Amino acid sequence: MLKKISNIFTLKYNPTKETGLAILLWLAVTGSMRIAFAFPVFEEISIFVFCSLLTYFILGIVLPVRLIKNVEEMGITKDKWKISLLISIIFSSFLIIFPLSHCHFPKSSQIFRLTILALCGCLFEAVFFRGYLQTRLEKAFGIIPSIFLASICYALYHLSYPGWENLAAIRLLFFVGIMYSTLFLFTRNILILWPLSIPLGAMIDFFNHRLDITVYSTIGYLIILLIMVIYIFKIIVTIHHKPKFKN
Repeated sequence: MLKKISNIFTLKYNPTKETGLAILLWLAVTGSMRIAFAFPVFEEISIFVFCSLLTYFILGIVLPVRLIKNVEEMGITKDKWKISLLISIIFSSFLIIFPLSHCHFPKSSQIFRLTILALCGCLFEAVFFRGYLQTRLEKAFGIIPSIFLASICYALYHLSYPGWENLAAIRLLFFVGIMYSTLFLFTRNILILWPLSIPLGAMIDFFNHRLDITVYSTIGYLIILLIMVIYIFKIIVTIHHKPKFKN
């Protein structure tokens, strides 16, 4: 127990090529998202190609999985899945009671669309920012620095989104990032973050900002969401059936 507590406060400086690749991938993710909203005339096509397909799936999940030898480090694992869901349910219950219950609720059709958006975008956030980026930074600098650095990257990434270009929003997202990064440390399983914790947090923001998305955008997010879930599920199944050799 004391060793685990000591590890939390242990600082180190051991950046490697892997650390550099993680930062470069974060820059690519941020740039791709910026491009996604740069073409308002072809917004739905641009969002599908650059946001959903390229950012969320290829840069956010596929490449990190390919760059890491042991994907279980990213939280893509069956380990502690029950306790992860239990903690997520408890955490999410507070979001449902307050402040979600005090939000302005749109029409039911729009709630469905925003739910798809939240599930899609937040799966990417759970895997990329917490499972990949945070764990790479942790290896290089330690647990506490990784929480702060990953949260800074998480906040700055949102500068690409319309309406998040002010200091107050970035400051809020930084603290939200710290909350989710700390939550991830409890079990190091993405189920503690998705499909409840982060999506519910996103829904609160969507409702407060009265976000509205089109049917075509929803279809695009739904397609990518299904692809991401199938991709991650296949990885977990492969890990589970991988033969374990005993010395």
